[in-house]
Amino acid sequence: LIRKDRPERGGGIALYIHNRYQFTVINVEDNPDIEQFWVSVGINKIKIALGVIYRPPRNLVSKFLDAFEDTLSYFALSFDHFICLGDFNIDLLDINSGIVAKYLNTIDLYEVTTTEVIPMHHISNHCLIACSLNIKSILAPVVQRSFRNYSNIDTNEFLNDLRQCRWEIIYDPSNVNDKVSHFNANLISLVEVHAPVITKQYSIKPTPWLTPNIRLTISLRDKAYKRAKRSRLPAHWEYYRSLRNYTSGAIKREKRAYLNYILRNTNTKSTWAALERLDVVQQNLKELRQTFQNAKEINDFLINYAQSVKKQ
Repeated sequence: LIRKDRPERGGGIALYIHNRYQFTVINVEDNPDIEQFWVSVGINKIKIALGVIYRPPRNLVSKFLDAFEDTLSYFALSFDHFICLGDFNIDLLDINSGIVAKYLNTIDLYEVTTTEVIPMHHISNHCLIACSLNIKSILAPVVQRSFRNYSNIDTNEFLNDLRQCRWEIIYDPSNVNDKVSHFNANLISLVEVHAPVITKQYSIKPTPWLTPNIRLTISLRDKAYKRAKRSRLPAHWEYYRSLRNYTSGAIKREKRAYLNYILRNTNTKSTWAALERLDVVQQNLKELRQTFQNAKEINDFLINYAQSVKKQ
């Protein structure tokens, strides 16, 4: 049980996590407009941010949604999925409300998962809403990269070895190319000792629709977010939000254009292989929805519908 109590008497939020899951609590900056805490959970090599959020009825909805949007923007950059649990105290039945429109626009920016990924919905006698999720593990291709880690160099030891090198041999050759070769040999031998080549394996998910321009936009968005979080100026937050919205739309457009290209220029077999490789094809449901599990209700509906059509 993870809990976050209010400073005053009564109230707070809590989360139960099964002991078979490894998790870590994420430090999130306190905000008086939203009650929340988040944990990081790893399932099937997928990094998930799981948060419990509550809006007391006395808190302004507009300020709550701004804080909620800032939280989502942070986790969208760092996690494969994020799951929000709790009670926002927003009346979604009031479809003409500007607050409802703002809430729906906020979650739409982050491509909220469709109901096809939530195969079962449950409502208990105590009005607690529960659901089960299909979390698909994507086996991304593994690539190897070699690099030198210069950040771990001990500067004092490196300078000491640098002074002990035989630099005088550079002056012996008359040919400038030989001088450069001796200089490079001395320097490389030191680098091999203090920053040897390291080879590591990485799993990279295929994202062929991320063009250089899109990557540049993502970089600008991330820098804007860091600046806004550091300065906390409203103008910086507004600039970040506009850049984030533009980036989200640009990624959607590029992804749509790439998938259209795949559909037009490949045969059926290659198309399905490409879509599965990119994790675009949704996993088939393992069981029928609750709506379709009662054969008698389906039969009665079809009979009644046929009779009503006949009367018309």
